[in-house]
Amino acid sequence: MNKVTQTKFQEVVNKVIETMETAGTSWTKDWTTHGIQSGSPKNISGRYYSGFNVFHLLTIGFSEGYKDSTWATFNQFKKANCKIKKGEKGTPIFFWDTFIKKDEVTDKDKAIPFVKTFTVFNVSQVEGYKGQSIEDELSEVTKKWHESGMVDSWVENTGLNITHKNQDKAFYMPSNDFIMMPEAKQFKTKAGYYSTLFHEMVHATGADKRLKRVFGRGMKDSKYAAEELVAEFGASFLCISHGIVAEPRLDHATYINGWIRLLKDKPQALMTATSKAFKACEWLQVASEPKEEAA
Repeated sequence: MNKVTQTKFQEVVNKVIETMETAGTSWTKDWTTHGIQSGSPKNISGRYYSGFNVFHLLTIGFSEGYKDSTWATFNQFKKANCKIKKGEKGTPIFFWDTFIKKDEVTDKDKAIPFVKTFTVFNVSQVEGYKGQSIEDELSEVTKKWHESGMVDSWVENTGLNITHKNQDKAFYMPSNDFIMMPEAKQFKTKAGYYSTLFHEMVHATGADKRLKRVFGRGMKDSKYAAEELVAEFGASFLCISHGIVAEPRLDHATYINGWIRLLKDKPQALMTATSKAFKACEWLQVASEPKEEAA
């Protein structure tokens, strides 16, 4: 990253660390709730943002009280005959890209990654925007989802090996590739059950035969903390997509300090974790889609 991009990104990381330190296990609740109310962040063109930018724009949207999750650059709004309101400040978003360079030793082409930064504004920050308004009645969204029962079918269609037993542990076992869950009735709320299940499902996408992530070997291992952060973000993204207000897991209180240390030592771990979480959600979505039968 160049110095300007690095400074902007560090500001985001510092804000996340501050939220973890003050909110503890509830650090994801505000922005996931906002995502249900306002929708997943998208560009004015209709293209949805992905990875780190989903989390980042939802966090900004919540803190600023935006009712709509539609964003665009200054030039895009200008083309749409919209005017940025006086005094409004844009929000940086980040995109990974690569350029090709000849290796001086092997003389072969190699891809060099770099980060692009763009500044976007929310539609609430402009005048003249005439797009469709977004309903923010959270109770209606969650009611429709719970009554439909679609999420249970979605979970089943992913094909993951999930076992429910009357016990108090939820975990994914990589060696046997299965998820162990308490019975749904053991949870105080449906949201608590699905928040936990989604977390373990994201872990399962990291198996060697799927997305092949490194799990780490214990609480003091930074790789373990990184994988838990991937699962936490992934579960939050899935809660948003299914209209569930994510509930904090009390047993994750021990993870908070590890995540804070990880982000302080390696700020780019935030972008890595959100990117991997988004890919995990995409894998689950593809896996859940109906398969065409051979003729």
